[in-house]
Amino acid sequence: FLPYTQKNLSQQAFKMLHQPYGWGEMSGGRDCSRFIMDLFNTFDILMPRNSNLQAKMGIPLGALEGKTIEEKKKILDRAVPLATLLRMPGHIMLYLGKHEGKHYAIHSIWGIQKRGSSGIQTQKIGKVAVTDLNLGKDGPNGSLLHRLTEIQLIGPYSKGNL
Repeated sequence: FLPYTQKNLSQQAFKMLHQPYGWGEMSGGRDCSRFIMDLFNTFDILMPRNSNLQAKMGIPLGALEGKTIEEKKKILDRAVPLATLLRMPGHIMLYLGKHEGKHYAIHSIWGIQKRGSSGIQTQKIGKVAVTDLNLGKDGPNGSLLHRLTEIQLIGPYSKGNL
């Protein structure tokens, strides 16, 4: 197993960048929870297969229910990049950090809904991608940031590796 460091987390996560999405490993791809499971497995951190259960691992960084976008951003500003999971119903991501005022994550994503001239449309992404958390803001469900329900710090905290 690799030592649990931000550098190693980054290298392992970005090795999977652009790999195809596959719900339940369909057609040899990875869905969001498989991406997280495979990533943390390289550090001997065994994650459940389900994103809902993965988001129960680690230390919660703050309750998100009823929080505004600005309040969620403040919680994210305290999060450890590359060691924090971001969950919303049906989806989980790895937090990358903040750049030029935007928060970013790497995740395996099928697509995002947005409003178009002919109504709601799904924009296919279909791979492991880096996106900012404003993705989906023009869709019927709001941005990824708007839909966040859990922010969890993951890792062997006592080792001081991060």
